[in-house]
Amino acid sequence: MVFLEILNRFLEESDNWDSIGDDFADMLSNVEHISWHIDSLKKPLEILAQYSYSESKNTE
Repeated sequence: MVFLEILNRFLEESDNWDSIGDDFADMLSNVEHISWHIDSLKKPLEILAQYSYSESKNTE
């Protein structure tokens, strides 16, 4: 289930504390998964940026 679906379920259907807890746990799981993907992109982007700058200096 994607984050927005979980958020909508929470906003529209949460009527007891167990359901609310489940929704928050599901949202946290999604945020942690997104965070993992973001973290996995940081180093490759840094390497590509450094390479681009070094190539730019070589062509001047």
